[in-house]
Amino acid sequence: MTRIFGILLFLLFFINQLVAQGEKDTISVAKTIFVTQPTGNDSIDRNLILTALNKANKGDTIQFAAGDYLVGNKIQIDANSITLRGNSAGTVITGCKSENFTEHLYAILNCGGFELIGQNLTIENFTFEYAWHGLMIGCCLPKDIDELENGSNIKEEQFGGHIIQKNIFRFNSTGIRVIGINPRTVVIRDNVFQDNFHGLTLNGSNVSVKGNRFYTSNPEKIPIDGAIDNAIGILPFATMFPPDNQPELNQDCEQIEIIGNTIENITNDIRITDSKSCESVIIKDNTIKK
Repeated sequence: MTRIFGILLFLLFFINQLVAQGEKDTISVAKTIFVTQPTGNDSIDRNLILTALNKANKGDTIQFAAGDYLVGNKIQIDANSITLRGNSAGTVITGCKSENFTEHLYAILNCGGFELIGQNLTIENFTFEYAWHGLMIGCCLPKDIDELENGSNIKEEQFGGHIIQKNIFRFNSTGIRVIGINPRTVVIRDNVFQDNFHGLTLNGSNVSVKGNRFYTSNPEKIPIDGAIDNAIGILPFATMFPPDNQPELNQDCEQIEIIGNTIENITNDIRITDSKSCESVIIKDNTIKK
């Protein structure tokens, strides 16, 4: 009898372990979250995106519908290890309508794209247009005039680990800006930058830029300025802070590689502002067409 009772206890323990493992596996299974089709109304479109983000857990994919999402102010993505994917038929993230993108301060505070403040995010297959920054990688763009003036919006701690691939950035003040001393590499590959005042700006470290195309075809569509300033700009992270409050940072402007990109018809192709701090930047095998 004692032996039978012992066997029953063992079986009960074994079954409980299987059930627990099954529940664990169920919890960890990644899912796809679908974003409803855009309406062209910034309040509604923002809410559609934010609702999807609030449902996402580690490993999930947020699949956008085809169409033009008007977002207004930046959408801050404070999440880890998720993928945001545009529709194969074309998903556009528009900061604000082109006729409203006429003044610098208004655009900084009201015409945004995505701001990535989590880690290990993948952004792919979108078009970003008419934003002050199509993508801001790192924290944070200013919320108001006070933050803009005192620089309190910029945080020293950043996370990195992002993959930005197969997107189009057009008609923005800056297509992508990466800031911070990133502990994980930010990978920017196989994107197209068309007619942005600044194509890609790097303020910090640990960024890999490979296989992207930068070109101009309709510079008159660039908001406010109507011209391109540069394709790629590289500066120390410390320059993001007010001159009287610049921190001393280790590894600033290090572990940056600019490899195998194509830059067409842009006078200022790759510009390094501080050649001493950024002397270790690797620049090779890029095609420059004037």
